[in-house]
Amino acid sequence: MKTYNNIAGTTSSEFSIGEGAVSVRQMVFGAVCAGADSNALDRNGNQLSVVGTEFYELKLFGTDNLGNRVTKQLRGTITVGSGITKIEDTFEEGFNGAITLTLNANTVTMSCKIGSATSATYSIYIALQRIE
Repeated sequence: MKTYNNIAGTTSSEFSIGEGAVSVRQMVFGAVCAGADSNALDRNGNQLSVVGTEFYELKLFGTDNLGNRVTKQLRGTITVGSGITKIEDTFEEGFNGAITLTLNANTVTMSCKIGSATSATYSIYIALQRIE
């Protein structure tokens, strides 16, 4: 039997689709760096939680206070108890903003870096596929 779930209704920042224990999730996160780095959170103020091993594809779009943009795509695996692998492609680098991923237990912290900007706003789209 197939299960299709929009976890929190039509205004959710997360959508999942799955069959049994195998699932794919799509999520949106955001961060505003006002004078310092900032962690990306979903609309409910939560960080990213993972289970087992998940393949991720992350798209990052950032704009600084002068309208300069940074766009990147990261992909790899996140394995609870082991770590994060990453391949990163940069498409546009109007300022030196960036993102750092760290794993603590089953929580992934996505730290958005302000770089040389006075302030920066980030939008992050991530798709996760549970493979274990």
